[in-house]
Amino acid sequence: MVTRTLFLEFCLIFSIFCYKPEISENVKMVVVYGTPLEFSNSGKSEENWADCLDKCWKQWDCVLVFQLSDGCEYFKIQEIQKVTKLDSSSGHKVGIKRSLPSDTCPRDTEPPPLFGNVSSTLIVTDGSDNYYKSEITYSPEKWSFNNSMLKCLTDIPEDYVPLNITEFPYNYSLTSPFLPGETFFMRGKTPGFNQEITIAFWNKDAFGFAIFIIINEDRAGRNYIEIYTYNMLNTLKRDGMDRLPNPYGYYTDFEIRVTSSETVATISFNGTEYEYELFKEVPLTKIDLFSVNYNTGKKDFQTGTVDFLGWTGDCWIFCYKPEISKNVKMVVVYGDILDYFYSDTVNENWVDCLDTCWKQWDCVETVRKNRKKTLKMSPNTYRSDPKSLHSFRNSAIFLFHLKHLKYAVLNKWII
Repeated sequence: MVTRTLFLEFCLIFSIFCYKPEISENVKMVVVYGTPLEFSNSGKSEENWADCLDKCWKQWDCVLVFQLSDGCEYFKIQEIQKVTKLDSSSGHKVGIKRSLPSDTCPRDTEPPPLFGNVSSTLIVTDGSDNYYKSEITYSPEKWSFNNSMLKCLTDIPEDYVPLNITEFPYNYSLTSPFLPGETFFMRGKTPGFNQEITIAFWNKDAFGFAIFIIINEDRAGRNYIEIYTYNMLNTLKRDGMDRLPNPYGYYTDFEIRVTSSETVATISFNGTEYEYELFKEVPLTKIDLFSVNYNTGKKDFQTGTVDFLGWTGDCWIFCYKPEISKNVKMVVVYGDILDYFYSDTVNENWVDCLDTCWKQWDCVETVRKNRKKTLKMSPNTYRSDPKSLHSFRNSAIFLFHLKHLKYAVLNKWII
């Protein structure tokens, strides 16, 4: 008999940006002896073992496949929590998807699937802005899988709340390299007459500005956009990029996008695009800061408003949203409650108690103490102790259902 434990995590969405992950390479299926111990869901097929391994390897979210006598059982990245380690005498095999350090399987080193390492991480994507991380860790009896999801910015959110930043300089640190294909987004309002707003893409320690944008609003007679590169205070220019038409008036909403390639940055001002050839001396991949009006302490004419600033390297940690349980029933067994955080006692007959608990979304256990009183347990119940019919006369009922993610752990019993 296998006990399946469904971990429903009520996770916070962290406001701290995470490092944008790199997709795992050299992904292989490593076959070891073992059997799934804790999991929330799975899928089965009647294919042969070799085809099962190939199918899991090709399916982006499959991380483990278990060999059955008549086929195999697949587990997606959010479904498997623990695998019991076995030896060859068991005959039970699992294929674990792993990212190896090279394209060659390390057969002659430490035992698979970790080959001497304490843990191993697999990072995959569904092709959109979602990144999935599956970390497998070692213990003497089992392998544990810890799963999480990162969601990265792909565009300016439609429902963003304006920052309304008017005090400068405004600095925005990068948590990962601004690689080719990345995009910078900014919205705000231009300054007034005889003022300017600047946007710098720079490496602060090296004092190198890969891209420096100035929007002049009739500042000293200039009413155009300038794009430069600075290298240790030396100005590097491209022909025609220091006198671009300024489409913005005073105190006007603006949007700027910068998308990088290997050699060129495409810079868009409210949809009008310009190709800016990058300088190798000041690589865009080395910047660690976006800065608006970085020199405002010395130049009080650097003003304006920042309402939104971000880029495709901004990522957040998300939890998996579980599927709500269906076909929820009250299953009566003999047992007692060992540990619990909170309970409520009511005077109802046993049938009504069962019905009340079944209808109440957060009731997961009820225990009949006598014919008049029933103990109803919240999902904070820690442990229940099964008893035999001859040794215990109280009946315990376990309801396996949560309608939202308020509580952390819910145990599902297979009887």
